[in-house]
This record gives sequence, C-alpha cells and structure tokens, in this order.
Amino acid sequence: DGHVNDPLSSLQYSEAGVRRAMSALRSGLDLPVLMGGAGGYRPDNDTPTMWAAAVAGLVAGGAQ
Repeated sequence: DGHVNDPLSSLQYSEAGVRRAMSALRSGLDLPVLMGGAGGYRPDNDTPTMWAAAVAGLVAGGAQ
C-alpha cells in the first residue's frame, strides 16, 4: 500500500492522489473495474479513508 502512513512502503500517496489516479485509470478504460485490497496498518481511520477516495475516483471516471 502506498498510503503516506503505511510503515511498509515509502510511496507517500495522499487520499487526493489516489482519487486522481483512480479517476485517470477509469477514464482510460471502457470496461468495468473490479478493485480489491486490504490495509491493516490503520484499519480504523486511514484504510477506510483511502478506500473511499479510491472508490470516489472510480465513480468520477476522470472528472476532476
């Protein structure tokens, strides 16, 4: 996972960055997107926020 608070990587993704990345991914595809994952490093706050940002980006489909 690339979240800024994930102790296992140094990718430093923000929620806004994930949302933009998912929007860009979705806007470039004319297919359904299936997304799965986990994130046990901060299950009560960062993980749900990151997944909400990712889903919002997929729903937006490229809208910024």
